Order: sequence, then C-alpha cells, then structure tokens
Amino acid sequence: MFSSGNAETLAKPLATQLGIPALRIAVVLKALDSEGEIALRPDGRGMVVLDSPRQPHPDDLELQARVRERVRSGHYTEGQAVPTGLLGHEFGRTTAQVRRAARQLIADGTLYEDVFGPYGPGLYVGRRRGRRRSGAR
Repeated sequence: MFSSGNAETLAKPLATQLGIPALRIAVVLKALDSEGEIALRPDGRGMVVLDSPRQPHPDDLELQARVRERVRSGHYTEGQAVPTGLLGHEFGRTTAQVRRAARQLIADGTLYEDVFGPYGPGLYVGRRRGRRRSGAR
C-alpha cells in the first residue's frame, strides 16, 4: 500500500500553484487513490491517472488474483458471500480499497453485487442471474 506521505509530498507543489492548503489537496489525492481514479506511485515520483474502471489499480492486483484463484480452486463457491472484511484485514486494505478491487472482479464476472443477497447486501461469487428481491412486498 502506498504511504500517506506520498500524497503530502505531491500536494505541496499543487497547493502552491493553486493557492489551496496542502492538507486539503492531500486529502483529495488520497480519496482519489482509494476510489481508483488515480494511483499514487510508491516511489514518490507522482501519480498515474487510471482509465477506471477498466484499468485496475496497481494495489489491487494481488487481491484480485487471490480471489480469482480461490474461486477457481473451489475455496469460494458459486453464490457464496465474499468476506470483504476478512480480505481487507488479510491484505491490509480499507473497505473502500476492497470495494475498488472488486469492481474489476465484478466486470469480469468473477463476483457480483447483490443488495438483496441471501446473506444480506454484499459481494457474491459468480455471475448475477437476474434481480431478486427477498422481502419484497
């Protein structure tokens, strides 16, 4: 994961140029990184603007590969709720960063999002098969 110091370093010249406090710019840079709009470079040499959601965030590649492998191996089965909190803990990611990584997995059909899922709102393994509304009146 990239260090927060990187955002502060990048924020200083932007703050000077725009006349905005560096802290505000650093907060925005971190938020954009977390949402997958940009990727702050770990070496402190700038940022990469991502063509999201098609271009995966560099921090997400390992998590995405691990989830795909777990689906292929049968560790995660069709229709199973994906333990996003546990994945975040395992990979040292925030909830927002796990959701960012999941966008690519949803796009390729590995996962789907279901707000009315059998185990509550969340991410599930496999392709969505139409809209279900449990508890609908």
